[in-house]
Formats: sequence, structure tokens, C-alpha cells
Amino acid sequence: MERGIMAEQALVGAMMLDPEGSAQAAALCSPVMFEDEGMQILFRVIRELQIHKKPVDVVGVLGGAGEKYKVQLVEACETCPSVSNAGLYAQLVLEGYRRRMLLGD
Repeated sequence: MERGIMAEQALVGAMMLDPEGSAQAAALCSPVMFEDEGMQILFRVIRELQIHKKPVDVVGVLGGAGEKYKVQLVEACETCPSVSNAGLYAQLVLEGYRRRMLLGD
């Protein structure tokens, strides 16, 4: 798996596992910065829940994203290396986005 996609997955996992602790890091990113469409949708839904101070859980996220993203959501949670590194994952997502914009990808 590509490093940028791994960072996207790690950030989404951190946002699920520690919504309050990851909110500041997640604020550095926007959905358009995500290369993987599924991670982009999951990020958008989780971020909306965070902003509106609603519970971030599997039911709420899949309610907004759709059941077809269940496997990606579970994998993001299972493979998140450390929720305390959410800031690093957000930086990597941002760097990947900037790189793609410079290269025209």
C-alpha cells in the first residue's frame, strides 16, 4: 500500500478511535486532500460529526457514508498504528495532496 494511502487510513482510524484527541489534527485536512475515494468520504463524515459535536461511532459514520464503506472503516481502525500520531498522519495527508497538485496527478 502506498505511503499516502496508509497515512489517510491511519488518520481516519485515529479519528474513529479518538475523535476528541484527533480533532485538531483532522482540522489541518479537508476531504479533497484524500486520494482514496473511500477514505475521503469517511473523513468527510467523521469530520462533520466532530464539528457538530455528535458521537463518532460506526453507526453514525456508516449512516452518513453508507454500508459499502464498512470494510474500509473497520480496516482503518484495525490498522491505525497509534492514535497519538494523528498530527503526523494529517501532515502526511497534506504533503501527499501538495505533491499530487505539483505533479498534476
